[in-house]
Amino acid sequence: MNFKKIIFLTLLLVVLGAASCGDKTASVVTLGDMLVTTAINNDNTPVGNLPVILDTSPKIYTAIELINAKRGDSVQVVWRYLAQDKIIATETFTGRRAQDRPYDFVGGPGPATSWLASSIALTDLNWPNGDYEVSAELNRKAVKKIGFTVATENELDTANKKAMIKSIWLGKGINSNHQIVSPTTIFAKTDTNIYAVVLTNKAPARTPLEAKWTLLETGEVINEFATSATGSEYISFVLNLAQSGKTVWVKGNYTFSLFVDNTLVATKNFQVN
Repeated sequence: MNFKKIIFLTLLLVVLGAASCGDKTASVVTLGDMLVTTAINNDNTPVGNLPVILDTSPKIYTAIELINAKRGDSVQVVWRYLAQDKIIATETFTGRRAQDRPYDFVGGPGPATSWLASSIALTDLNWPNGDYEVSAELNRKAVKKIGFTVATENELDTANKKAMIKSIWLGKGINSNHQIVSPTTIFAKTDTNIYAVVLTNKAPARTPLEAKWTLLETGEVINEFATSATGSEYISFVLNLAQSGKTVWVKGNYTFSLFVDNTLVATKNFQVN
């Protein structure tokens, strides 16, 4: 065997060895997405992701994605009510999905990716309100946790409206996309305009928005504006000195309040020096 053949075979063995190591790494079982919801599909995938759950929901699910699961893998799910630091349910899955085990994941014989669904069922008129946590142990090792809150209908309505607002910025100027270009929370008494920009998040079509500017020391409402939002977009509000009937702003502390469909969801404080 000549020298070139020896080099070629050596390189081939190195490449094959590296590929083999890569395959082993790629086939390691892991937990993928983990979500909390009140409904699942036939393959245990979640219908939505609900960080806040209504306290009359008949069932609460956690759907967990298993990646490269094989025969012998197991997942233990533990549900906790944090207000009382109490374990309320545990459930173990062994990758043996069948007609009588529809909520299990698919494990092996080769690596497989599928979902499991663990659930707790309502046995009283309401779930206790407050914070909960679900943890998942893969092959007896803690891997993932997810929290959620159980709330009344009014609290859930408020939480859903708050979720429609992603961010609020204050500043002295905006660009053509209604984004703040000079962010600040400190303004001069002679500033012509004070801007607030709101970024909405998946708001239903024509969701009502109301903005209110208030001088905190006196409670005086300087101005109010009403508009609507659809989807995810930047919406700007401007407090103009002349339109407010003033020659200079009163020195002091102010707040910008944002309402979604008549519900207060966020405030942003600023100063005029």
